[in-house]
Amino acid sequence: MKKIFKYLSILLTVALLGSFTACNLLQEPLEESAEVGLGIKVFFPTKVVAGQPMTINGSGFAGVKEIVFPGDVVVTDFELVSGEMIRVNAPAGIAADGGMIKVVAEDGEAVSRVPLTLGSTSVSGFSRPEGSTFTGGENLEIYGSDLQFICEVEVPDPDGNPMILGDECFYRKGENKVVITLPKKVFKGSYVGKVRTFDGKEFLLPEYVYEPGAEGGHWEKKKVFIWQNPDPAGLGNANWNGLYRFCLEGKDTNPAGKECI
Repeated sequence: MKKIFKYLSILLTVALLGSFTACNLLQEPLEESAEVGLGIKVFFPTKVVAGQPMTINGSGFAGVKEIVFPGDVVVTDFELVSGEMIRVNAPAGIAADGGMIKVVAEDGEAVSRVPLTLGSTSVSGFSRPEGSTFTGGENLEIYGSDLQFICEVEVPDPDGNPMILGDECFYRKGENKVVITLPKKVFKGSYVGKVRTFDGKEFLLPEYVYEPGAEGGHWEKKKVFIWQNPDPAGLGNANWNGLYRFCLEGKDTNPAGKECI
């Protein structure tokens, strides 16, 4: 019996030691997370032009005073969303060959793991040649490179004045193609629109002829006969609580009933 108690004591001691070890293991990540300092995890987009909105994610941002872009361009005007997120617009003057970005605080600094690159938008063509007609509601496609930096397109409003379409209204936006759905209410006539980018570049659209699109439809109730009793006197009144078979004319005698519903 003494041996049994001895073995139980040993097992209990091992179990208690194991539980303390497990607790220490569980606590270590918490201690490490509390000690995490200033650092940049990711930023987006990694390719920008001046004026491009950016988001930087990391840790320890509460004390950040400035952001340094490639070319030693210092930015102090940014939005500190939280200790883990910063929003900032890419500044002018970024080095053409790009480089790392850096966040600077009073007690240190942190450098990004990947480089920031500089883009440059160019337009090579459009979905229709000059002189073509566009009807409101149709899609206009723009082709080129680095088109993701297009932020607005100017088309004519019903009175012929400039109407600005922000990039949030674009149908699709990519590096090599942008698709814009024209408003249905546009100017009737010729107009030279414009395309603009975040960094202030401006491209002219071809001179197109614009036509207002058709107005949207509407719901209308309409009574349609799907079946009408051809011989009320001979066939009697229809009893909609009964069971009926509808057949194509001349097929009502088909023994297999394949022509009937």
